[in-house]
Amino acid sequence: MFTTTSPARQQAFLVLCSGGLDSAVALALAARNLRSLNHLTTLAFDYGQKHIKELLCARQLTDHYHGRLILHSLAALADYPGLQKTDSVEMEKEVSWGLMPRTWKPARNIAMLSIAAAALWTYGINIVVGGWHQEDYPGYPDCREEFLEDMEFAMNSGTGHPICIWAPLLDMTKSEIVKLGFELGVPFEKTWSCYMGGDKPCHICDACTRRELAFKALGTTDPLCKSNT
Repeated sequence: MFTTTSPARQQAFLVLCSGGLDSAVALALAARNLRSLNHLTTLAFDYGQKHIKELLCARQLTDHYHGRLILHSLAALADYPGLQKTDSVEMEKEVSWGLMPRTWKPARNIAMLSIAAAALWTYGINIVVGGWHQEDYPGYPDCREEFLEDMEFAMNSGTGHPICIWAPLLDMTKSEIVKLGFELGVPFEKTWSCYMGGDKPCHICDACTRRELAFKALGTTDPLCKSNT
């Protein structure tokens, strides 16, 4: 069943790995709870991102933890970009739990977890791990506990395979996630959060801002920024 707490040591995990900071910490937790790193599988997706930087980082992180990377295309999601600018005016959509941000990609986590269900069934893995967390709640409906519980039920019902969604970071803030990452020895320099591509973070987008504030709250500097100064 759905859990935010650490399960017993497992024979295998499937980790949704975007190459970002949160999924890197979730990956490190999965690696710590594995009986053998040879049974660590990561799942990454090309869904029409503006750049491939995160996918390159997903590969580096998977290699770092001696896992097996599976890369899938979800190119069709590019046809449904979510909220866009019209005549230089920000489109906004009010939902029951808050204001939907332009960065939200509709049904992205539904599509990703559906593919994950197929991979779990195929490889005989029971637990899928992701980096969803509470700071995404205000505008990302598919990062809420209710959504993950519903998806877990659908994945079990639709495959006949016992599947558990493990969301270890769900009740944590970004700074708490960074702190945990340091404790686990996560190679943050191999992660990427910026919405823009390039060789260094833009320091402007929402992802950069939240990431930098999290490191600052701990009295330290993002290793990714140190390596690019």
